[in-house]
Amino acid sequence: MEEAKEAIRNQVKKKTQTPTMKWVFFLFRRITELVIEIDGKRIKKVLNLDEETIKVLKLMGEKYEKYYA
Repeated sequence: MEEAKEAIRNQVKKKTQTPTMKWVFFLFRRITELVIEIDGKRIKKVLNLDEETIKVLKLMGEKYEKYYA
């Protein structure tokens, strides 16, 4: 995050460029995958992605963005 000059909120809602991994994992806890079947077709949706988690995913790289897309 420091290299990209990006920041996310930390536990006390202040911007930080050096979040702990514990905090990053905590942010990702709310992301869920919904799978529904309609007329024999399975549809997958990723729910609860917000601005911060999307920012972290972009910084982690294309492979991670693709996984959560």
